Amino acid sequence: MNAVEHNPIEELLIRADVCEVSRATAWLKSASFERGVPEVEINRLELCLHEVLANIIAHGKTPSSSIGLQLDISRCEATVTVSDSCVACNPLAISPQPIPKTLAEANPGGLGVLIIRKTSDTQSYRYHEGQNRFTFGVRWKTHE
Repeated sequence: MNAVEHNPIEELLIRADVCEVSRATAWLKSASFERGVPEVEINRLELCLHEVLANIIAHGKTPSSSIGLQLDISRCEATVTVSDSCVACNPLAISPQPIPKTLAEANPGGLGVLIIRKTSDTQSYRYHEGQNRFTFGVRWKTHE
């Protein structure tokens, strides 16, 4: 399937609940596949989405009752914007934990920001009108 020039944004609203993560990733995979996003890029988006949602649900101060998702796909790029009404928190300003050298140094968690930075091609954040808006994206080359 070939990527099309540009598609309108797809949107989904989920509850800020761990049970909703699978619904969100299924929506992302289906909408991306239908619009010609290569499977390897869909997998990258899915990993990032899972990390972002896990962080919001587990660590959001003043937890949000809902999380908004927007998917935008252009010719060779797909971006996902995740919005919530938690206290302002810029994940790009968080210093990722160093990767442990031994198993004894390892602590569970704490690598989500690093995973997102390494897995996606673009990231941006803004806080506007009481909403955190974190966007990550992937790019690919076409074979025309």
